[in-house]
Amino acid sequence: MKAMAEHSLLLSTRQLRVFTSRSWYLVATLAQPLIWMVFLSGLLSGVARLPGFPAASYPQFLTPGMAAVGAMFGSAWAGLTMLMDLERGVLDRLLMSPVRRVAIITGNLIPQALIAVVQTLVLLAAALLLGVRYPGGPVGLTVMTAAVVLLALTVAALSNTLALRVRSREVQITVIQLLIFPFAFLSTAFMPEGLMASWLPTALNPVSWVVDASRTALSAQPDWPAVWLRLGLLTAVCTVSVLTAVNAFRSYQRSV
Repeated sequence: MKAMAEHSLLLSTRQLRVFTSRSWYLVATLAQPLIWMVFLSGLLSGVARLPGFPAASYPQFLTPGMAAVGAMFGSAWAGLTMLMDLERGVLDRLLMSPVRRVAIITGNLIPQALIAVVQTLVLLAAALLLGVRYPGGPVGLTVMTAAVVLLALTVAALSNTLALRVRSREVQITVIQLLIFPFAFLSTAFMPEGLMASWLPTALNPVSWVVDASRTALSAQPDWPAVWLRLGLLTAVCTVSVLTAVNAFRSYQRSV
């Protein structure tokens, strides 16, 4: 376990160096959810005046949703990094080294979690500038960050699984684009469930789990059993996703 932790840290540091060396990519990754939040807050600000809207303002309602969607969009492309390593022979060289095999997967996932945390902090800072305040305080913000990280790890693991199975950049991009937009817009990230069509499966959407847990934890009187239930579901889905990615990597290893 100590060796795996050390190897995961080394490979995570390598990935983070790649991200920070591409300043344009880093800025775009952090700015995208912020731009969405500013534009959507202006576009849909009148929604907050509807009877029964569950927030004092649309930015207050949107911030947890945008944190979840931003984390999903960012981590969905984690598999492209795996594909680049595969195409350049880096993955094969790692297999010839004494590095722990599981660390190759975790070393790709940890940076996605860190980026999700930074994205969330940037969004919260922007929300404060827009006048948003959350009664849940530090505990609620911690719950939101934890939920966002679980979603980022889940999506990044599934992206790695897809990359190792299809081994095609074109197929990877097509499938990712096909999936992430429905999960984003069929969740409660942008609109309360009461204003959405009843047939939409929001209750089965992990993005909705993140958003609902975050909004509940940030409220003045959190429903903690509901929060723990959603965090438990996210933890279970994240665990299965990571194990699936590890299994996909082992299948790749046997094929070379």
